Parts: sequence; structure tokens; C-alpha cells
Amino acid sequence: MRIHENSRKAVILIPGNGSIPNDYFTGGNTYLNAAGKDIFDEGFDVFSPYITHSSRFQNSRRRLASLSGERWEDHDVQRIVILLERLAKKYDEIHIAGVSTGGMLAIRSYRTFTQAFPEASKRIGVVVSVEGWQSGGHLIKKQEDSLFRWNWEMAFPGIDKKEFDSIANTRNVFLAFGSCNEGFFKPIYSKFFQGRVLRYQGAHEFKVDVFFEALKRWRKRVSKREN
Repeated sequence: MRIHENSRKAVILIPGNGSIPNDYFTGGNTYLNAAGKDIFDEGFDVFSPYITHSSRFQNSRRRLASLSGERWEDHDVQRIVILLERLAKKYDEIHIAGVSTGGMLAIRSYRTFTQAFPEASKRIGVVVSVEGWQSGGHLIKKQEDSLFRWNWEMAFPGIDKKEFDSIANTRNVFLAFGSCNEGFFKPIYSKFFQGRVLRYQGAHEFKVDVFFEALKRWRKRVSKREN
């Protein structure tokens, strides 16, 4: 979490599988590219919750969720929705962004929040999902040598294609994919409104330029509506 003294704009950054919130701020070799620091420097307060990821403890949580008839990411969505509810009481403008599993959680949390708190959801601007969906079949084919590692079950985003398509068609949602994965994501994302699909040069990573481009497009659209 990074907070200015008087900012009225907030961004929730959701890490992907195997990464932690600090990776949005420390830089180094992580695929989150210290994006949180860059967004904070532009005047936004930045929040980043922990999510279920690849660890033995988290695997146990996933199994417990299955026993209770829930999906593991339900708990993450619940926590993000609670955070959104609290921020909506303070901030005039809130944005959500995530990469990989974090991208899936970003748009699912947004839809859950808008259904539960329709009035408060008017404060939410863009929801950016960077490569937030991959099919289980694609992952198996791509990394079949590691299929039976103890933590592999955590690598599958807990959402099917039909649900992702439905969520991704939600207003203000932007989808992004890197040039290195263009062959996979371009055909999948081609069905969505292209003004909300962003391509960047790079691999599976969070690019801060993608967030700011989505923000620019959203603000331009808002400005047209107000005029």
C-alpha cells in the first residue's frame, strides 16, 4: 500500500499466481515491473491485496474451498470486494488492474461489486486484465513436463471460457496481451470491442503503459459523454 496525503484517486493492483504485492513496488526481475511505484508517482494511492497462489498452505485452502462447495478464488474475490467497498467511501475514482490470475480476479471482483453495490460502483473507472485467461488444455500442452509437480493445481485459473467471456464484456473492462503470446490471445480477444483490447510489446508481464493507455481511453469516453 502506498498513500499520498490528499489523493482522491485509488488503484487496486492484483498480483498473479506466484507473485506478491511487494513485487509491484520493488522492481527487480519480477514480471510486475514495479508498476505500483510508477502509478503512485502519477498521484494515485495504490493498494495491492495478497491472493491465493502457489504454496503448500494455499493449496490446502483451495482443497478446503472445494470441500465447502466453493472455488478457491471466491475467497480472493470476497476480500477484493470488501476492499472496494471501503475505498468507495473515501475516493472519487477507483481503478482495478491485474495480470494473469490477478487479471481474472480483477474483472470478476468488479462484476461482483457492481452487482452488490450498484451505486458505489459508479466510482470505478477502468478494470484492466492483462492476459487474464488461459485454457487448461493450453497450459497442459505448453508445460506438460511439470504437470505433476505438487503445486501445479494452482496454475489453472479457476474460471471457464464462457464465464470469462461474459465478464470481459462488462463495461469499462480492458483486455491486454503481449506480442510474445499474440498467437494465443489475439484470436480469443478478437471477439471483444477492439477499443478495449490493448496489445503491448513483451511477454507475460504487467506493463504500466497498458494501464495508462486504458485510463486515457476511458477518460476520453467519459469526456465525450459529459459533453
